[in-house]
Amino acid sequence: MYFPACTATRTAGTSTLRSLPSHVTVGYHVDIPIMSHAVETAKRTRDGVYESPFGKQPNFQKGTLYDYTCGTLSWRQGEPGFEKERALYDVVSKQSWTVEEKRRDVILIAATLLEVYKCKPGDHVMICYPTSAVFALLCFACARAGLVMALANPAYTADEMKHACTLVGAKLILTVEQFLPSLDKGGIDSTSIVDATYPTPRGGRIDKKLFRDLIGSVEEAEAILKGAGANDIDWKTACGIFFSSGTTGLPKAVMVSHYNLIALCHAVKLIPGHTPPKTWDNGKPSSNVVYLPAFHIAGMAGLTIGAVEGGCVWFSVANPIDLKLIVSTIKEARPWRNVIVPPLLLALSRLGLAGPQGFEGSMHALYSAAAPCGQALQREAAEKLKIRIGQYWGMSETTGAVTGSDVTRDTKAGSCGQVLAGMQMRIVGEDGQTLEHGKAGEGPMNMIGYYRNEKATAETLDKVNNAPLKCLAYSVSNRPSLSSQDGWLHTGDVGYMDDEGFLFIVDRIKELIKYKGFQVAPAELEGLLLSHPHIMDVGVTGVDDGSGRGEAPRAFVMLRPDAPGAKEIDVAKPGQFARPSESALARDIAKYVAERVSNYKQLRAGVVFVTEIPKK
Repeated sequence: MYFPACTATRTAGTSTLRSLPSHVTVGYHVDIPIMSHAVETAKRTRDGVYESPFGKQPNFQKGTLYDYTCGTLSWRQGEPGFEKERALYDVVSKQSWTVEEKRRDVILIAATLLEVYKCKPGDHVMICYPTSAVFALLCFACARAGLVMALANPAYTADEMKHACTLVGAKLILTVEQFLPSLDKGGIDSTSIVDATYPTPRGGRIDKKLFRDLIGSVEEAEAILKGAGANDIDWKTACGIFFSSGTTGLPKAVMVSHYNLIALCHAVKLIPGHTPPKTWDNGKPSSNVVYLPAFHIAGMAGLTIGAVEGGCVWFSVANPIDLKLIVSTIKEARPWRNVIVPPLLLALSRLGLAGPQGFEGSMHALYSAAAPCGQALQREAAEKLKIRIGQYWGMSETTGAVTGSDVTRDTKAGSCGQVLAGMQMRIVGEDGQTLEHGKAGEGPMNMIGYYRNEKATAETLDKVNNAPLKCLAYSVSNRPSLSSQDGWLHTGDVGYMDDEGFLFIVDRIKELIKYKGFQVAPAELEGLLLSHPHIMDVGVTGVDDGSGRGEAPRAFVMLRPDAPGAKEIDVAKPGQFARPSESALARDIAKYVAERVSNYKQLRAGVVFVTEIPKK
């Protein structure tokens, strides 16, 4: 699973990343007019490594995630009145915590996990919990106790839950009653399950109640933490585990350190336009609105950055998703900038929920992340939402963003931006050699490795002679020999760098469609189809017809409600066998693509109309 990416024309190159965050922009050479400043070019060294135009690797004090989100290293610690300000606010439950209340509860929870539930620093604790203010408390408490939080998707099936728990060796599972059926069916030991519902509910099937069992005082809790060694946590040790598909193969447990997450906060801070001016909300740090699932690196990154900066983190997460709630929360919280995923960006742009003025005056910029965002959507969103639209690109293995857009300038629609400070990048070809444009380098945000999967770690991370880690993304299906590289992380992404150091991601190797030996990037076709006036959302995949020609592209299309003839068209519902449509509209869509792409990229496997596009 990868963080921000976007579609673009492909050259024969793949990319690798190291952790000196440098930023690289990607996109078609179509600008969104924002400001007329000249774009500063990313620096390309003589050996083809791209470094950030945003500055050198930032220096920052050693400390844990807790120190930066709740402790003495918070960026606003010591400011008059800061302790009494609101730190967390849950829009759905109306629960809120001030800065001092957040710190108090985090300390109490941390000590309770060690003393009452017999964990010890270094143990893995699974958090299977709705994204909310309490979720944040649980994460920060694990960091304070020196525990490794393993963040599970609450929607996991029983088999997926069992796999996740077994893979990470969870000592404890923090959850709520509603997720108990999946844990039961997965055969999870009931003695390891703790109900972390707040406030503590009466009854229920889970015997252990976290907030009922809390240690009595902060003084007692601090003594417990000190005695357990939780005051001496190495910031380079694992802090969190995210589940990712990786660059190839089955889902894996990505281990990231305290240092990784803190480095991300400092790196994005250096992107021009990221920090609000003093004229925005009287110069206070921006609020941050969390509406993405925080078990995903994109959501966790937003939560962490917001907490470290010291502004209030708002949680606007309903089940099912409530777009109107998200819009109203943004307008009330007025975040300077926020992260979004393309499906949400698409919906907010086309459904008009933000009104004719969009988010003008309520927010400065949105950064699309976690999936490809094509130039058509990026331009449409900027126009309809009346704000600046940038992109991040990265993956769980790089703790989120590796590149980002400077939204104070033309962002090159479809581009992922430029390399973040502290990262390096390079683009390599099929033979592993650096191409004319591109390479990505080592950096402080690259993961520690995959937990209990040394083979996958070795395939993704090169550690030659203890060289710093780097990252690679490829533009071809064959990966170069790992032994030919020196300390790079292989991203598995297909992309290229333009002359100004802007990164364009075309696709991922394992998702490429091969037709008659030619490679077709689904993301490229999806980006094109989203520019069609009658299409709301789309997914492209390959279909093998047994002819020996390989796979032909097929588009699964979700129409806009006002599309001509939409009500008369047969639409495949979830679970139904989907046949290509023979309607005039399907032919029109296929023609639309054929007029804009090479012959081998045409939708030879047809167009299927569906009620929704499943999201990973």
